[in-house]
Amino acid sequence: MTEKVKLTREQADAIDTMARATKGMLVVDLLRAIQEGYDVEPEYKVGDWIVRLNGTTFLNDKAVVRVDKVSDIHLFYDHDIGIDKIRIRHATPEEIKVEQERRVWAKIGREVGEFRKGDVRITKGTVSGFVRTNCEKNAKDEYENGELKGFYPAESFISFEEVESNA
Repeated sequence: MTEKVKLTREQADAIDTMARATKGMLVVDLLRAIQEGYDVEPEYKVGDWIVRLNGTTFLNDKAVVRVDKVSDIHLFYDHDIGIDKIRIRHATPEEIKVEQERRVWAKIGREVGEFRKGDVRITKGTVSGFVRTNCEKNAKDEYENGELKGFYPAESFISFEEVESNA
């Protein structure tokens, strides 16, 4: 029979605490984690932004999606589409920003940075902004350089001239 390892009270307490904290983890896995190192499994919650590890898009053709529901091994997005947790990671702040921007443009039926004739742009730098129309190339340059506060799409313009001529 082998002799037991001698421990101080403090060491024994530390082992007891560790044993309680492992929540059913096998001793052999605990020892392997201590000897070889370990990775912390990420936790996900509803509302988290995620991307696929392999860089491909999700089934809805989006690169970044929001988690709708969480189970033990799957995450769900777009209400009922599931994916294994081991195939995804949290999106970076930059990836989230890009996706949120894409969604804003998609709501008006445009690609990111797609300006059209008749759009009204409001530039940064003054209290009221500066209104510019036409010249889509300049608009795209201003947008990419962060010079725009926002814009009004031409499609949302309401013409009072048409109302008066129909009266």
